[in-house]
Amino acid sequence: MCLLKYLVIYAPALAIEKVCGVDMDIAIGIMGVVCCIYTSLGGIKAVIWTDVVQYISMYAGFVAIIYKGLVDLGPSKIFNVTKAHDRLIFNDFDLDPRTRHSAFSCVIGGTFGLWLGLYGVNQSNVQRYVSCKSESEARKAVWLNSAALIVINVTAALVGLIMFTYYVECDPLAAGFISAKDQLVPYLVMDKLSIYNGIPGLYLASACSGTLSTVSSGINAVCAILIDDLKDSFGIVKRNSYVSSRVIVFISGIGAIISAYVAKSLTGTVLQAAMSVNGIVAGPVLGLFTVGMFCPWVGSRPAIISFLLGIITASMMYIFNNPTEEFTNKLPGKI
Repeated sequence: MCLLKYLVIYAPALAIEKVCGVDMDIAIGIMGVVCCIYTSLGGIKAVIWTDVVQYISMYAGFVAIIYKGLVDLGPSKIFNVTKAHDRLIFNDFDLDPRTRHSAFSCVIGGTFGLWLGLYGVNQSNVQRYVSCKSESEARKAVWLNSAALIVINVTAALVGLIMFTYYVECDPLAAGFISAKDQLVPYLVMDKLSIYNGIPGLYLASACSGTLSTVSSGINAVCAILIDDLKDSFGIVKRNSYVSSRVIVFISGIGAIISAYVAKSLTGTVLQAAMSVNGIVAGPVLGLFTVGMFCPWVGSRPAIISFLLGIITASMMYIFNNPTEEFTNKLPGKI
């Protein structure tokens, strides 16, 4: 799942390129270096506290866009336009798993392909749980995080509805104003909010905050795992854990930068690619932990073989799958 975390470094690089005019390759390198520096110096404590500041920055960027959209368009126009173009659908209960967005695919796929794996067995989250003072404090942290996640997802959805209303008659991608769907929101910010000093910078901070938070937790998780695994096999790691952890953070940061460059060649949007990679990894990992918890009679060899088969099968489905329009469920409209 750490690969998933590294892929997202590509997204703010797009924003930096659009807002600041900085070359994307340079922006990716800057993001990776910044993550390495503060994760290496502060460890898990720095990761957690910077996450707090970064969440506030993310929310502030969303709120700025929503406020501008409400002032320019009004709630009724946003609702009517998005409703007329089928952007507000709450009753799709299609049971076909190939349908991309339905109540079934979002609830079942979201539970077992994303959230349960993320909150239940993902190293970066479990590491935060065990750093809490007690089990009850960890539970409170999970509930608080869930509430904050709902808020940030709702605001992100509102931004999408506002963006659709602005450009329902003129698709910036089709018009050639942008070169990828991932640049839609940065284009919106520069098109509608650049007249206000500081707002493009606020959005840029918002976009970068989400990535810095995600990548730093991934780097720290990799470091914790490797230090724990290697200290018994390599005495030098045990004797020099401080230096070793810094070296591992640096190597992980290089991996983050390389993964971001790889993301440039993936098909679809960054979110789509990241969700696909997450589904490939999260499902088999969750299955492996579930077998360990509820089926103790299963040996390590069949468990590992099943895990690898799950990874291979999911990877083949992602690589060779060529879904038709019937099942990609692309919504009507120009954007």
